[in-house]
Amino acid sequence: NTANYQTESGKLRSAQNSLQRALRISPNDPEVYLSLGEVHRRLGEYIQAEQMVLKGISVAAGQSNKLRTLWSKLAEIRSESGDSAGANEAFQKSQSY
Repeated sequence: NTANYQTESGKLRSAQNSLQRALRISPNDPEVYLSLGEVHRRLGEYIQAEQMVLKGISVAAGQSNKLRTLWSKLAEIRSESGDSAGANEAFQKSQSY
């Protein structure tokens, strides 16, 4: 909740720190990876954003709704970073959930 508030308030580095702490507490929560990926994306750190979302995908096995959201976020990140082929691939994958 703190990280969400910080993100919405534009305090992205504070949100990043809060989410990294959350990650140490809950390393198998795909939502934390998704949120951290979003913070990196908003900071323009596309490589880190993609890595966080991919890690979220790996821990979200069997959670269709989470996987759809994570793949959609990956498509958005790749699109913004200029990887249109990768974005299309991620978008297509999101549609399979």
